[in-house]
Amino acid sequence: MNFNIRRFKKKDSKEVSNLIFKIFEEFNAKGLPKRSIQFFMEKYSEKEISEKWIKDYVIIVEDKNKIIAIGRAKKNGWITHCYVDKDYMNEGIGKVVMYRLENWLKRTRNRKILLNSSPYALGFYKSLEYKPRGRKKSHHGIQMYPMEKWLN
Repeated sequence: MNFNIRRFKKKDSKEVSNLIFKIFEEFNAKGLPKRSIQFFMEKYSEKEISEKWIKDYVIIVEDKNKIIAIGRAKKNGWITHCYVDKDYMNEGIGKVVMYRLENWLKRTRNRKILLNSSPYALGFYKSLEYKPRGRKKSHHGIQMYPMEKWLN
């Protein structure tokens, strides 16, 4: 793997937003009501990302200056995003992103990591030893599975 991994910068906001929308449409938006899709688009707009993500630990994975994956973790122990472009899936990039996020959380003294998985990503997180934590939830009509992992 010869990809560039770096920290997020405000100027990445538009490309990150576009990548998130693309992946959401490909894997998670099917069958959702328009209001759910609209909520998602507002929450992950370029403006929202630019204003809110800069204070978190966000990494970018690039291939030839194109963003192909992102990961985001918060100081409170939550991993809120791990997205990999469909053309780059099953190459280990998602695992590298998660490893980096987990290591950052470990350095911030978090031992318990929380995340909400989409139905599509459940198998991926289970392969990384995340366990279900409670029942499936719906947030603005978007299905999520709460998961957790304890770090050593």
